[in-house]
Amino acid sequence: GTGGWAWSDANATTTNNFTITNGSTTLPSGVLAIGGSWETHGAFIHNSGTVKFNASATGKTITASTSPFYNLVFDSAFGGWTIQGSATSTNATTLAAASSFTLASGAVLAVGGTFANSVGGGATTWTDSTLSLTSGTVYALNTKSAGSDTYGTLSIAANTDISMWNSSAAT
Repeated sequence: GTGGWAWSDANATTTNNFTITNGSTTLPSGVLAIGGSWETHGAFIHNSGTVKFNASATGKTITASTSPFYNLVFDSAFGGWTIQGSATSTNATTLAAASSFTLASGAVLAVGGTFANSVGGGATTWTDSTLSLTSGTVYALNTKSAGSDTYGTLSIAANTDISMWNSSAAT
């Protein structure tokens, strides 16, 4: 059907793919751990929770449609993800650990809070994509040991003041 659906637990885990075929889903208010890919053809309500991607293999994809995440975390040294279209997190996005992370060409990753990249370097691909930071706050994007990213386009909103180590943007 096309109705709404909500989680009854504050935290939930799936070790495989998560797909919303149609209708809407209200996500858990705690952590929803995803061990596979994410595909949305309907809508989701973030419920101020965290979606944590923790796959133990590469080749995972994220198709978020127009619904925003609240907190978005990538946290598996063995996992690899490609955000296939534009995606938004209204609070924080964290690249904590990954074998590979790609923001597809032409896609925009919009972050309304802080963006932290502890992966960096050759494990990340930002070619012809846009990282948009709009928090209006001051923070460090990465650390000296996790730098060396080349972002496609880095769009920084007014009053957002970031520092980053050994990284650059094409535009």
